[in-house]
Amino acid sequence: FTDQTGVPVSSQRVAASAITVLGINTAATISITGGDYQINPSGTWASSASTVALKDTVKVRHTSSSSYSTTVNTVLTIGGVSDTFSSTTVAEPIPGVCATMAGAYSSAPSNGLCTAGTASAVVTSESAYTWTCEGINGGSNSGQCSVPRGYFVTPSAGSNGSIDPNT
Repeated sequence: FTDQTGVPVSSQRVAASAITVLGINTAATISITGGDYQINPSGTWASSASTVALKDTVKVRHTSSSSYSTTVNTVLTIGGVSDTFSSTTVAEPIPGVCATMAGAYSSAPSNGLCTAGTASAVVTSESAYTWTCEGINGGSNSGQCSVPRGYFVTPSAGSNGSIDPNT
Protein backbone atom coordinates (compact mmCIF):
# COMPACT_ATOMS: atom_id res chain seq x y z
CA PHE A 1 0.00 0.00 0.00
CA THR A 2 1.14 3.55 -0.61
CA ASP A 3 1.35 5.52 2.63
CA GLN A 4 -0.30 8.93 2.92
CA THR A 5 1.23 11.97 4.59
CA GLY A 6 -0.12 15.43 5.38
CA VAL A 7 -3.68 14.16 5.77
CA PRO A 8 -6.34 16.03 7.75
CA VAL A 9 -6.91 14.94 11.35
CA SER A 10 -9.80 12.53 12.01
CA SER A 11 -10.41 11.85 8.31
CA GLN A 12 -11.32 8.57 6.68
CA ARG A 13 -8.41 7.34 4.57
CA VAL A 14 -8.67 4.67 1.88
CA ALA A 15 -5.50 3.24 0.39
CA ALA A 16 -5.13 4.64 -3.13
CA SER A 17 -4.98 1.24 -4.81
CA ALA A 18 -6.33 -2.16 -4.11
CA ILE A 19 -4.11 -5.23 -3.96
CA THR A 20 -4.83 -8.33 -6.00
CA VAL A 21 -4.57 -11.68 -4.26
CA LEU A 22 -2.03 -13.88 -6.08
CA GLY A 23 0.11 -16.88 -5.24
CA ILE A 24 -2.54 -19.01 -3.53
CA ASN A 25 -4.19 -22.22 -4.70
CA THR A 26 -7.03 -22.35 -2.17
CA ALA A 27 -8.95 -19.80 -0.14
CA ALA A 28 -6.72 -17.94 2.32
CA THR A 29 -7.53 -16.29 5.63
CA ILE A 30 -7.69 -12.47 5.62
CA SER A 31 -7.49 -10.39 8.79
CA ILE A 32 -6.86 -6.77 9.65
CA THR A 33 -5.79 -4.67 12.64
CA GLY A 34 -6.40 -0.94 12.94
CA GLY A 35 -8.94 -0.57 10.15
CA ASP A 36 -11.35 -2.23 7.73
CA TYR A 37 -10.98 -4.08 4.43
CA GLN A 38 -13.19 -4.53 1.39
CA ILE A 39 -13.04 -7.59 -0.87
CA ASN A 40 -13.73 -6.73 -4.51
CA PRO A 41 -15.12 -3.29 -5.38
CA SER A 42 -18.74 -3.94 -4.49
CA GLY A 43 -18.03 -5.75 -1.23
CA THR A 44 -18.91 -4.42 2.17
CA TRP A 45 -16.27 -3.11 4.56
CA ALA A 46 -15.33 -5.57 7.32
CA SER A 47 -12.92 -5.84 10.23
CA SER A 48 -13.37 -9.47 11.26
CA ALA A 49 -11.39 -12.38 9.75
CA SER A 50 -12.70 -13.98 6.56
CA THR A 51 -11.30 -15.68 3.45
CA VAL A 52 -10.20 -14.51 0.00
CA ALA A 53 -9.75 -16.37 -3.28
CA LEU A 54 -7.18 -16.08 -6.06
CA LYS A 55 -7.50 -12.75 -7.98
CA ASP A 56 -9.80 -11.12 -5.41
CA THR A 57 -9.00 -7.43 -4.97
CA VAL A 58 -8.74 -5.94 -1.50
CA LYS A 59 -8.82 -2.33 -0.33
CA VAL A 60 -8.10 -1.07 3.19
CA ARG A 61 -9.19 2.02 5.10
CA HIS A 62 -8.89 3.62 8.53
CA THR A 63 -9.55 6.92 10.28
CA SER A 64 -6.52 9.16 10.62
CA SER A 65 -5.40 10.28 14.05
CA SER A 66 -7.21 13.06 15.87
CA SER A 67 -3.77 14.48 16.78
CA TYR A 68 -1.36 16.45 14.59
CA SER A 69 1.82 14.83 13.21
CA THR A 70 0.65 11.36 14.22
CA THR A 71 0.71 8.12 12.23
CA VAL A 72 -2.02 5.48 12.19
CA ASN A 73 -1.14 2.00 10.86
CA THR A 74 -3.47 -0.61 9.45
CA VAL A 75 -2.02 -4.10 8.95
CA LEU A 76 -3.70 -6.42 6.46
CA THR A 77 -2.70 -10.09 6.57
CA ILE A 78 -3.60 -12.63 3.87
CA GLY A 79 -2.45 -16.21 4.31
CA GLY A 80 0.28 -15.14 6.74
CA VAL A 81 1.66 -12.35 4.50
CA SER A 82 1.19 -8.80 5.82
CA ASP A 83 1.32 -5.28 4.44
CA THR A 84 0.86 -2.02 6.30
CA PHE A 85 -1.10 1.04 5.20
CA SER A 86 -0.10 4.19 7.10
CA SER A 87 -1.39 7.73 7.18
CA THR A 88 0.28 10.63 8.97
CA THR A 89 -1.64 13.76 9.87
CA VAL A 90 -0.56 17.31 9.08
CA ALA A 91 1.64 19.27 11.44
CA GLU A 92 -0.18 21.54 13.85
CA PRO A 93 -0.93 25.01 12.42
CA ILE A 94 0.82 27.72 14.42
CA PRO A 95 -0.51 31.27 14.12
CA GLY A 96 1.96 34.14 13.73
CA VAL A 97 2.31 36.28 16.88
CA CYS A 98 4.01 39.68 17.16
CA ALA A 99 6.69 40.04 19.81
CA THR A 100 6.29 42.77 22.43
CA MET A 101 9.03 45.29 21.82
CA ALA A 102 9.51 48.33 24.05
CA GLY A 103 10.93 51.72 23.17
CA ALA A 104 11.66 53.53 19.94
CA TYR A 105 14.16 52.23 17.40
CA SER A 106 16.56 54.41 15.43
CA SER A 107 17.12 51.61 12.89
CA ALA A 108 14.89 48.81 11.68
CA PRO A 109 14.78 45.89 14.14
CA SER A 110 15.83 42.55 12.69
CA ASN A 111 15.72 40.04 15.57
CA GLY A 112 12.98 38.91 17.94
CA LEU A 113 10.17 40.30 15.81
CA CYS A 114 7.81 37.34 16.35
CA THR A 115 7.18 35.06 19.31
CA ALA A 116 5.66 32.57 16.84
CA GLY A 117 5.84 32.42 13.07
CA THR A 118 8.18 34.00 10.57
CA ALA A 119 8.67 37.75 10.22
CA SER A 120 8.04 39.42 6.88
CA ALA A 121 10.32 42.15 5.61
CA VAL A 122 10.35 45.24 7.85
CA VAL A 123 8.83 48.33 6.22
CA THR A 124 10.08 51.78 7.25
CA SER A 125 7.84 54.82 7.45
CA GLU A 126 8.46 58.26 8.98
CA SER A 127 6.99 57.22 12.32
CA ALA A 128 7.30 53.42 12.61
CA TYR A 129 8.80 50.13 11.50
CA THR A 130 6.13 47.57 10.57
CA TRP A 131 5.99 43.85 9.66
CA THR A 132 3.73 40.82 10.01
CA CYS A 133 4.38 37.39 11.51
CA GLU A 134 3.43 34.67 9.07
CA GLY A 135 1.86 31.52 10.51
CA ILE A 136 3.50 28.10 10.19
CA ASN A 137 1.86 24.97 8.71
CA GLY A 138 -1.17 26.91 7.54
CA GLY A 139 -1.55 28.94 10.74
CA SER A 140 -3.02 32.42 10.41
CA ASN A 141 -0.86 35.49 9.96
CA SER A 142 -0.66 38.12 12.68
CA GLY A 143 -2.04 41.56 12.16
CA GLN A 144 0.45 44.34 11.59
CA CYS A 145 3.28 44.47 14.12
CA SER A 146 5.11 47.73 14.74
CA VAL A 147 7.54 49.71 16.85
CA PRO A 148 7.89 53.50 16.84
CA ARG A 149 10.73 54.96 14.86
CA GLY A 150 13.02 57.15 16.93
CA TYR A 151 15.46 59.77 15.80
CA PHE A 152 18.68 60.81 17.42
CA VAL A 153 19.41 64.52 17.31
CA THR A 154 23.01 65.45 17.79
CA PRO A 155 23.32 69.15 18.59
CA SER A 156 26.47 70.97 17.57
CA ALA A 157 27.55 74.49 18.27
CA GLY A 158 28.01 76.96 15.48
CA SER A 159 31.13 79.06 14.91
CA ASN A 160 30.18 81.53 17.65
CA GLY A 161 29.65 78.70 20.20
CA SER A 162 25.85 78.85 20.29
CA ILE A 163 23.22 76.34 19.20
CA ASP A 164 20.71 77.65 16.71
CA PRO A 165 17.53 75.54 16.14
CA ASN A 166 17.35 76.88 12.58
CA THR A 167 20.69 75.45 11.47
